[in-house]
Amino acid sequence: MRLTHDEQSRICCDELLSKWRGSEQNWINIFIKNDIHYVGGSLDFPSPDRSFYSDKTQCRIAIEFKPSTESKRGILTGLGQAIAYLNKNNNSASYLICPNKVENFEIGSFMESLFKKKIFEKLPIGLITFDPKNLQKIKIRCNIANSFGIQKTIERNINRNYWAAYRDSYPYATYYLLNISNNLNPLIANRSKVIWDNFYDNYLGINNAKKTLSLVNSKIRKWDGGFQILLESKKRKLQKQIDEGAISIKNALEIVNKDTAKNVTDNNYQDLKKNHFNFINHLKLWDHDSKNLTNLGLTFANRVKEGKNINQEIAKVLLISGKHRELIETIEKFYKNQRKYNKKIYSNENELRENLYKYFDDRGYIKKNPGRSSSGSRKFLTSELQIWFKLGLKTKFKNQTRHFDQKKGYGFDFKKIEKLTSDFYREYPSEVVQTQAILQ
Repeated sequence: MRLTHDEQSRICCDELLSKWRGSEQNWINIFIKNDIHYVGGSLDFPSPDRSFYSDKTQCRIAIEFKPSTESKRGILTGLGQAIAYLNKNNNSASYLICPNKVENFEIGSFMESLFKKKIFEKLPIGLITFDPKNLQKIKIRCNIANSFGIQKTIERNINRNYWAAYRDSYPYATYYLLNISNNLNPLIANRSKVIWDNFYDNYLGINNAKKTLSLVNSKIRKWDGGFQILLESKKRKLQKQIDEGAISIKNALEIVNKDTAKNVTDNNYQDLKKNHFNFINHLKLWDHDSKNLTNLGLTFANRVKEGKNINQEIAKVLLISGKHRELIETIEKFYKNQRKYNKKIYSNENELRENLYKYFDDRGYIKKNPGRSSSGSRKFLTSELQIWFKLGLKTKFKNQTRHFDQKKGYGFDFKKIEKLTSDFYREYPSEVVQTQAILQ
């Protein structure tokens, strides 16, 4: 079986996470406690392969992973990348994970000697190697010294999940935002506000929408091909209140204008911006700080401009750059293991999602939340399940109206997922996604 760079990385990092959460003495250090869990990586340059966060230490740990097909020079480059992750207040410490041997050379021993002479107690960087024939066989070559003072990471700048967050955004909204950014002078001040104001005014059409309670089409196509209507739900509710004599038209329009004002902290203008920008940030289609397009974002925008199916393009990026393929495979693995080893059949989808949440929580795949209620667990993955269905990654079972089956779990279309994955690695820039593979 051929494994991509990301697949190799996940296997090794799952094993590393297990050792950390098990508090294995020679693996932990001052930055790491047994509550450590996966999170999203830095959203600006440079971005690590994997990231972890410990709430107890308030530290984020960055991982630079190099596969067994990497060259000796590439391994040394990986050390430079691990150092670069410490340059901002994004990460408290980092690790380089590399094979124990490349090009018939004992690179693990060479790097261990280098780390112990030049890195240990000088920089908070650790070295881990793996056996290319057994990726779960990892070895700590040089841990991080406990003599460092902890540099805490700002938690509000961390995506709590390792996969891209999706909240009520349409593919064409993503495309238009990228185009607006690409057509702006890269050095223009306050690019974030300029981009969003352009989109909000000219594509969502707020100037016309806020003058009336009529439902005004925007320029953004929805999943069904129709056009998004800004404030549709709110306008319907306000019109009902007017019809019942509860408020006047003047008062209703004042409410609409307040909800779309650009100087209000919490309203439609701000909420939509957060949802749309976070999705693009997490997919790494542009740089988080500058909002200048990455090579990935440029490729996506150009392919859509050339007439490629926009839903398929966003699905490719979501699966790989957004790590939703990993998420889907983890869900599928969980369900198959439940059926095979525990003979477990879930009576309904809510029960499955509660147990999925516990599984992810127990293993550190998500941020631990002791106060989360049972009903909160049922909401786990709600947005993800929605976009998977919209993109055709999850389908209804044959002769059924449901997407969930007691014996099979969710109806993922793995044939389509594999096709989109293969297309992504062939069509998108190699400097963004590493495509090295090994025989396993």
